[in-house]
Amino acid sequence: MLGAMQGKRTLPQAGPPPELGFFHKQAELLELLPLVHNLWEMFNLFNPVEPAGIRVGDVGYCLDAMGLAPTQFWLQANMPQKFPTRLSFENVLTLYCKLATEECGPKAPDVLRALRVWDVKQSGKLPYSELRKMLTTIGDPIDAHHVFGVLASVSDINGNVHYEDLVANMHAHDEAAEETLRQARAYLQAMGRNAVDMDMVKRDEFIDDLREADPECRGYIANSKLLELLNRNGTEFTARELDIITGSMKSNSRTDKGIDYRKFLHYIMDT
Repeated sequence: MLGAMQGKRTLPQAGPPPELGFFHKQAELLELLPLVHNLWEMFNLFNPVEPAGIRVGDVGYCLDAMGLAPTQFWLQANMPQKFPTRLSFENVLTLYCKLATEECGPKAPDVLRALRVWDVKQSGKLPYSELRKMLTTIGDPIDAHHVFGVLASVSDINGNVHYEDLVANMHAHDEAAEETLRQARAYLQAMGRNAVDMDMVKRDEFIDDLREADPECRGYIANSKLLELLNRNGTEFTARELDIITGSMKSNSRTDKGIDYRKFLHYIMDT
């Protein structure tokens, strides 16, 4: 089943996440989680025609557009090795959650102390060119594109950067950041651990097939029908294999209702 699905494809009020489960299609989850939908739109700016995902070389720019600033060292250390050329939205969102959770970079007071050492005249300003070189070449360098964005807003007409404003901007609390991270985690949890390896289009098609097979929403499907749906995409799933997997998913009532297909989808997405 995994092989069949592999391949392509205003700040809300904080509060308890919506009821999410493994039986939501991707578009439904994005509608329930508007801040994740915003991230999805940013992802698609780097993925206009390719269903397999964005190029590895664009991941840093994509995360930057999502409001984070990964360094090259961080990307090299955290990039999934199984996807050498392209990454899916679920891959990038996993990186987003990891980067947003980590303490990336020194605290504001430490940065200010370091910059004041370079400010011999104690003017509160440093040359743009000097700061740009420091941020992009020293230690764990920041991507030059992101550096340009943060320096441009605090530079004066003489080419100097007011570094106290710079530090304040770089460490400012983003009101949406915590809620975006919460929604991103909720999305990934609802999708399941195996979402990064699966084709979301085929997953959605499988959910549509299950819903069509159970128009009364009883929650159960006959073994033979489930086997038919599984093998519709060319998967060679045997009745014996299905019986082994779904042994604990069958109705306990005297009248056999079939297999609990929500539990089955949970199993293939999270096991």
